[in-house]
Amino acid sequence: MLATSTFLLSRSYLLDQRESGAQRQTFVNARLVRDALAVGGSDVSGLLSGFRPDGRSDVVVNVADRRYSTSVAVNESTVPNDVMTQVRAGGAVSRIVDIAGRPTLIIGVALPEVSAEYYEFHSLEQLAGTLDALRFALTVSALIASAAGALLGLVASGRVLRPVNRLGEAATHIASGSLDLRLEVEHDPDLEPVATSFNAMVDTLQDRIQREARFSSDVSHELRTPIAAMSAALSIARRRQRDLPEDVQQVMNLLNEQLASFRSLTEDLLAIARVDAGLTELNLEAVHPAEFARQFVDSREDRLDLRADDSVAVVLVDKRRLRQVFENVVNNAECYAGGADVVEVRVHDRDVEIRIGDRGPGVEMDERDAIFGRFARGSATKAVHAPSGSGLGLALAREHLALMGGRIWVEDRDDGGSWFVVELPAVEDTE
Repeated sequence: MLATSTFLLSRSYLLDQRESGAQRQTFVNARLVRDALAVGGSDVSGLLSGFRPDGRSDVVVNVADRRYSTSVAVNESTVPNDVMTQVRAGGAVSRIVDIAGRPTLIIGVALPEVSAEYYEFHSLEQLAGTLDALRFALTVSALIASAAGALLGLVASGRVLRPVNRLGEAATHIASGSLDLRLEVEHDPDLEPVATSFNAMVDTLQDRIQREARFSSDVSHELRTPIAAMSAALSIARRRQRDLPEDVQQVMNLLNEQLASFRSLTEDLLAIARVDAGLTELNLEAVHPAEFARQFVDSREDRLDLRADDSVAVVLVDKRRLRQVFENVVNNAECYAGGADVVEVRVHDRDVEIRIGDRGPGVEMDERDAIFGRFARGSATKAVHAPSGSGLGLALAREHLALMGGRIWVEDRDDGGSWFVVELPAVEDTE
């Protein structure tokens, strides 16, 4: 804006100055021609040749039926018709036109005393060159100033926003589970309270999570002893179950089922507590996913259809945890979807996908993420008459996969039911 306004003001000023000077010169020359024509026998051609000391202007004079010109480049036909009409009406006209590709200022003056018309052509090429040079200089200066201003603004905004960016990065890391990260308290009276409050909040959050993890771990450990005692006592009683009345046998069967569920819940709580406390240890091995899935299917009593892509791609996993993931997903299908019926192994976008399918009622779209939460149960719990699980199986599956760099989600099957998709990053075969 500054460059544009400077150019327009300069152009207007220079053009006004050039036009004012040309008009003064033209009026002086016109009076000389008028005086010369008033005196009969004057040499008009000789007089006109003296009007071009700088060689930058040409003159055309119309006297009755005679035409005088200082150059063959200009004549009566060079004068625009509207300019000639106004001059013949007795006025004075100033107009900028283009003659042979050159900007030219035409000034016409009527000389009614001698029945003549006077036209003077002033070249504006020098002024146009000056304006072009000024335009180029202002454009370059504007570009340089804009670039410097943008760079300065970027640096300044970066310095101002750096603490805010660090706050955002810290929040992202903390949301992903990195609770040991803290913000540096800088000597900034505006940002120091924010950093201090943020660090205090994270300290409180970390302490609360650790206390909850310790509580879950302690409770789970304490429960294992009475569960083991009850399991032993129930085992002894079941040996003589046939000698007991039928109603007592039904009670013992119910107790056995509930005790098994309680034992499973306790083991899941212990596993969750170890994950929360960061006490999990991984024994990573290179595994062929197709072969691993085949071994899992063969070890199951229920018949699962295996569709495996025998690819050279392998995954780096903890076998025990990956098997636990499979068990949890299949057990979940047994509880809520009538059981799993197929396992697919394939490579997709350089990752390995292991898809476990069932033909149950499916999972609602708004529940597909929630069912992987702790103690979460979908609406399918009410749709089937089956014993419900602890609500920790899928949560543990997601935690185990996250430790191994994988993830799990749910998709619809085209022929009904759901796919539980386990994705693991593929690595090069080291065999």
